[in-house]
Amino acid sequence: MAIHGKLFSEHAENQATDPFVQQNKKLLKVSMAYGPVWARTGSMVAYQGRINFKNKGSGGLNKMLKSAMTGEGVDLMECTGEGELFLAHDAADIQIFYLENDSVSVNGNSVLAFSASIDWDIHRIQARGGMMTG
Repeated sequence: MAIHGKLFSEHAENQATDPFVQQNKKLLKVSMAYGPVWARTGSMVAYQGRINFKNKGSGGLNKMLKSAMTGEGVDLMECTGEGELFLAHDAADIQIFYLENDSVSVNGNSVLAFSASIDWDIHRIQARGGMMTG
């Protein structure tokens, strides 16, 4: 007999096929069919399929130094493979941004995940700290 109950009938998986989809306001569903993803270390809640996780720290030596100098940034893991990945962090609400030849500055503490195809870096913003941009 399959698992069943109110929890499963009221909280069915979002079947949208976009790369990033809100499963609910606190849980992000990532379709790995669109390629590798950078995700906040420790944010994996569940996954379906064959997904590999590789700790990347702050994203390499140069970004690690920038993170140390600015106090900004976030430890990341590279997620590769096939299937669906579910991510969350500290019960924070999820906002999805799609960038098309544009950039955005985001506080590192607010980063949950982004496509590995995004060119990103850590920059100091004025004298008060730093931010990740992509």
